[in-house]
Amino acid sequence: MTYLLNLAFDNGIAVKIERVHSHTPSAANVKQKRIFINSNWYRPEGIIFQLAHELGHIFCKHGDLDVVYFSPSKRGIELEANRYAIKLLLPFYLDGKEPYYVNVDQFMDCFSIPTHLEKIVEQEIRKKIREI
Repeated sequence: MTYLLNLAFDNGIAVKIERVHSHTPSAANVKQKRIFINSNWYRPEGIIFQLAHELGHIFCKHGDLDVVYFSPSKRGIELEANRYAIKLLLPFYLDGKEPYYVNVDQFMDCFSIPTHLEKIVEQEIRKKIREI
């Protein structure tokens, strides 16, 4: 989480973390480079993935929309933000692991990544392991 918050800060992205209703999704205002994170999310293990996802919207320049709410969607800009989030989080999971100890399900569980993103996770893990 600290790495992601520092990444936001270093890139002029404001992050507001607030405790609201447990089903209020996180959001990003792409044009203003602002992110809202709900610290009371009903699945707290997913908050880090949400922050990475919202950063993805900003870094992917999804500027057509002012505010984009967290959605683990399979299509369009949401899928692109999800892929970006996975790429941001993979180095932390892979750090110090031998390739044969890497487990897709374990990575997804760790960050509460929706199961429909499993193929994306597998692709990104393969790419990252080849780089190592």
